[in-house]
Amino acid sequence: MSEPLQLCITTSIRDTLSAAQLYQTTTIKHRIYQAGAGVLFALALWQGYSLSFGGNQLMLIVIALLLAIDPVPLILMIMSSFNQPKNNTTLLIDESGVTRIIDDRTAHVTWTKLTRSIENRNYILLVAGSWNYIVIPQRAFSNPNSKNTFQQFINTHLKVSK
Repeated sequence: MSEPLQLCITTSIRDTLSAAQLYQTTTIKHRIYQAGAGVLFALALWQGYSLSFGGNQLMLIVIALLLAIDPVPLILMIMSSFNQPKNNTTLLIDESGVTRIIDDRTAHVTWTKLTRSIENRNYILLVAGSWNYIVIPQRAFSNPNSKNTFQQFINTHLKVSK
């Protein structure tokens, strides 16, 4: 693994939003919101059946839905992404960490700064902190060797959380 793995990625606003939603679903805040939403929904149903359905129960159900969805981070992500064209990004992954090159800007993140990875069938996120992550679409691994090399880097340098 002495040669760095190079991935060329084109990301769109949809990729950014999907990755944000994937990250959001793994946060403790989101799980607490979902639990709160369940309690509010159950309370609204209980009140509705024991008293009668009315405006109070409808308001509790709306609040429960908003808590369950937790749309604020996604709305902020959408608002900040309106004017962004598709970004061409090059990732260089080696023994020292991950180097992200976008146009003429370069950012290097060492393996010690990365805390975990989150993976689903469309994306891999390398998390460096709260709402600070590197998005790697699964489609970036055009050949199986690059995916295997990437997995070796992850297994060697990072504790994986899925």
